[in-house]
Amino acid sequence: MPSNIVVRLRQWYFTGFIFEHLWITLAEMAVGFAIGLVLAVAAGLLLGTRKSLAEVLDPFMMAIWSVPGIVFGPLFILYFGIGFTAKMVLVAVTVFFLIFFNTFTGVREVNQEWINVMRIMGASNGKIFRKVVLPASAVWIFASFKNAIPYTMVAAVVGELIASQKGLGFLIEDASSVMDTTGVFAGLFNLMVIGLILNQVVEHIEKKVLHWKNREQ
Repeated sequence: MPSNIVVRLRQWYFTGFIFEHLWITLAEMAVGFAIGLVLAVAAGLLLGTRKSLAEVLDPFMMAIWSVPGIVFGPLFILYFGIGFTAKMVLVAVTVFFLIFFNTFTGVREVNQEWINVMRIMGASNGKIFRKVVLPASAVWIFASFKNAIPYTMVAAVVGELIASQKGLGFLIEDASSVMDTTGVFAGLFNLMVIGLILNQVVEHIEKKVLHWKNREQ
C-alpha cells in the first residue's frame, strides 16, 4: 500500500536511520563517477586525436566493453572486499566506458574544415584543441553524462546487492530477504528521487557550460 511506504519513509527520515545508508550509496556513486569521468574524457580525447594509437587500442577497448560491467561486480568484491572500494571501482569502470566512447566519437566527428581554417590562420595544435576540438566534443561528452547517471546508480546498487553491510542496495536486499515489500519499495523510491535530482543537475550544468549551443538553437 502506498500509505505504508509513506509511513516507512517518514520513519526512516525522522529517526535518521536512512542517512548513513543514503550517504554510502551517494559517496560510491560520486567518487566512482568522478574517477570514471576523468579517465574516460582523458582517454577519449587522447585516442580521438591520436589515430594510430586508437587503431591499436580500439579492439581491446571494444572487447572489454562487450562484457557487461556488472559482471565484474563479484570479481571486484572478491579482490577489494565488501566495503566501499569495490562498489566505487565498479561504478568507475561502468562510467568509464559509457563516457569514453562518446568522447572518442565526439573528437573524431569534429569538422575537419574548422581545424584546417585554424591552421591556415597559424593556430597551434594546443589552441586548435582548446578552441575547436574540446568545445565540439563537449556536446557528446554531456550527452553521455545523462546516459551514465542511471548506470552509475545501477552499478553502486548492484554491488551492494551482491555483498554489503550498508547502502540503499543493502536496505533493499535486507527487506527482500524477509519479504518486506514496503521496505523494498521505500528503498526504490529513494533511488528514483536521486536519479531525478541528478538528471536535473546535469541538465543545469549542461546549459551553463554549453551556453553557446543554446544560443544557436
